Amino acid sequence: MAAKHLISECLEKIFSNLLDNNNRNHKSTKDIHSLHSCTLVSRHWCRISTPFLYSYPFHYFYHRNSNNSNKSSYFKLIRTLLGCIPKSIKIYSKTL
Repeated sequence: MAAKHLISECLEKIFSNLLDNNNRNHKSTKDIHSLHSCTLVSRHWCRISTPFLYSYPFHYFYHRNSNNSNKSSYFKLIRTLLGCIPKSIKIYSKTL
């Protein structure tokens, strides 16, 4: 069990470095694609890498040319994120 925990910590460090390098240098989405590939390695890797992949969801759109297809995908992402907000918070925000 301790070895698995150590592997998880190492993987977390690797995945965070992928994102840190990507944000710092404003590279293309290559590192995001690499991170996505990491989710496909195994269930263990998927559990660890998925939070990193979803931690910055708009990065993909930031580096793409703006056209109608990308704008449509952008709005779909926003709609999905808003759909995840609990109903009680939506009702509360309407009363403000």
